[in-house]
Amino acid sequence: MHNQLTMRYPSARQGEMWREAAPFGSGLIGGLVYGGVMKEIIALNHALLWMGGKNAELPDVSACLPEIRRLLDQHNSPDADLVLGKALEQAGYDGDTVRPCPVCDLNIQTLSAGNFAHYRREIRMDRAEVTVHWQDGETSFRRSVFASRENHLVFTRYTVSGGRADVRLSLSVHDRETMPRGMELPGVSASAEGDTLYFAAGNRSVYRPGDFGAVCRVFTDGELRVEGDALTVRGASSILAVTGLFVETPRRQAFRQLRDRLNGSFDYDACLAAHAALHGALWSGVDFSLGEEGNTSNEELLLQAFEEHASNELMEKLYAYGRYLLICSTSDRDTLPCHLTGLFNGTWQCFWAFYMYNVNFEMIYWQTLTGNLPGFLRLALDYTEAMVPDFRENARKLFGCRGILINSVNTPESGLSKCPAPHILNWTGGAAWFAQHFWDYYRFTGDEDYLRRHALPFMYEAALFYEDFAVENPDGYYDLYPSVSPENTPANIKAIANGREIETAKNAAMEFALLKELLTNLLEGCRITGLYPEKQQIWREMLQKVRPYMVGEDGAVKEWSDPFYEDNHRHRHHSHLYPVFPGCEITREDPLYPAFEKAEELRLQQGITDQSSWSMVFMAGIAARMERGDFALSLLETISRTCLMNNFLTVHNDWRRMGPIACADFRVAPFQIDGNTGIPAAVNEMLLQSQQEDLFVLPALPQQWPEGHITGLLARGNIRCDIFWDMEEGEAVFYSDVPCRKEICLGSGFRFKDGSDRRTETIGSRTTVRFTR
Repeated sequence: MHNQLTMRYPSARQGEMWREAAPFGSGLIGGLVYGGVMKEIIALNHALLWMGGKNAELPDVSACLPEIRRLLDQHNSPDADLVLGKALEQAGYDGDTVRPCPVCDLNIQTLSAGNFAHYRREIRMDRAEVTVHWQDGETSFRRSVFASRENHLVFTRYTVSGGRADVRLSLSVHDRETMPRGMELPGVSASAEGDTLYFAAGNRSVYRPGDFGAVCRVFTDGELRVEGDALTVRGASSILAVTGLFVETPRRQAFRQLRDRLNGSFDYDACLAAHAALHGALWSGVDFSLGEEGNTSNEELLLQAFEEHASNELMEKLYAYGRYLLICSTSDRDTLPCHLTGLFNGTWQCFWAFYMYNVNFEMIYWQTLTGNLPGFLRLALDYTEAMVPDFRENARKLFGCRGILINSVNTPESGLSKCPAPHILNWTGGAAWFAQHFWDYYRFTGDEDYLRRHALPFMYEAALFYEDFAVENPDGYYDLYPSVSPENTPANIKAIANGREIETAKNAAMEFALLKELLTNLLEGCRITGLYPEKQQIWREMLQKVRPYMVGEDGAVKEWSDPFYEDNHRHRHHSHLYPVFPGCEITREDPLYPAFEKAEELRLQQGITDQSSWSMVFMAGIAARMERGDFALSLLETISRTCLMNNFLTVHNDWRRMGPIACADFRVAPFQIDGNTGIPAAVNEMLLQSQQEDLFVLPALPQQWPEGHITGLLARGNIRCDIFWDMEEGEAVFYSDVPCRKEICLGSGFRFKDGSDRRTETIGSRTTVRFTR
């Protein structure tokens, strides 16, 4: 797997240079390297630094539910859409979420800089190290930086060969131009003393309030002196800056503690080796290769993508980068889950920087199970489970129901519903969707203790909500309302909305898919564990009342299982395709499969300009389940032409308005990490699937990938898998700690020697199956 990204020029987006910076991280500490020659900026982030927010008691507005339903029964979505929000406003509710903010900048100014040539900015993904190097005549300059996964210190080394340099180093408030108007950062202080820089500021947030900042100790062979709040080094050939960050600690105490940690000597290479061993073990757990050699620069790869096809080298690197970014942004302990900007935030008013439970948070973590990082998902599950008391309050006070209700806009200070947007308030599917992750954690790891103690109790709470919320219609099926198909407006409602987005409706197909999946998995979990015998008959009866999917006159499954609502295919969400992917209900053998396939075709035919980077990844996952490998690859290639910056970070939509993924309603193109982290998940689905009891090898292999391998994948049943293929033959090697019988299916034209495309095998500690085209 390619382990390096190379850029030929520095961050260059005027006013938002952080967006093109080179990211690195330790799972707790993250950073962005801008790459300037004369003035380098390294923006530093801490996972636990969030600002603002307000906690307030959530009013009980559950008495509104009958009115919402009355209006929806009258097909009055515009008025029903606003009921909950108005009730909360009239009750004086002003709860607000927190937002992640950068800690500070490490500034490195080369005072002796002249001209430059042979410039490169590089990310070594196998060790999470960023390097910037250039030449000035006969003198070579090199700066390297990483955040240690061993001790979460940031190490920055600056070396000069064939000469010496004069350099000024300082810590400062991150780019004040990105602060919202009127924002005041209390208690800012920056100073230098001896060989050490100090920075601190105050945080009045409701989440981990107190001082935050950094201490940086500088080691050099040059002459070091204090100049104001900076350190100046004269005549240096080697500089090492070691920086520690802190949050929610009084600054004097934090300064003392970090001085003690930075006391003594540090060897950059030894510290890098210790960090690289920890990071590399995670990053290299899966190896994906299409046989491409070389190290083409990002810029050249992007230009190549503007031709007919993106190169296989680019696809390999995007896969590796999606895994890299997730590993740098979080861990399996002692940090927070990865949100929409990871640990790579360069602004004080970061766009959409939260945990979005209506697709984005789920997508960020799709790769963790198939990509054999289950501990990372466990952290996100533990984070979610810890908020169950708040989720119960949401259910009780918004809709008068037992069980749990997840407000899809979530930040770490509280699980209470704080976002007043109608499409957030009126959507009830977040707990059921995330329940899939609880269930799949068990299915992939085989951890029955987790199933008993964590997964099933969470799923129980999610089902309890529907026991109260679902309304049995005279036709014998449930109605679910208010109901939202994230974040789409029915076409006939959009026509009368006067420019408003009105997503509140009745009987979104996705809600029924989620409820069916939840109840089915609960009953299977009860069969395995014997838990909840008193509930099993209730859940079986509920399962029989889940409303069937509807098929429209165009042959496509309807997004709303209600004849009144007309489908709107011009939208980025693919919620009604959930039963195909990421759900496991609808397969090619299902009689309804053609209707789901038609629905996806209409999304692309009518709504290609309304897609986003993450929605194209979602479509690629759906295409993989539909065994359409070439189509899945074409969707990923479209991202490379529309939503990649030169550092390969994905933005939501094409800011250049080239056509596909233009999202004309969006005036900005915010960075969000789910497009990046979703790519490995989509590729994994193209190469191995295990949603049923069988193992499907190479189900959606594109013709453009004639040879390659992927090793280290994880399948349901805690089965590890390596796959190798070329134009003529291939093999899959399976590993299971517990022997099991599995049916192995082959896709993409491969067959076993007897000409069949499936056979049953006993999977043991190492089982190899071979096949030919």
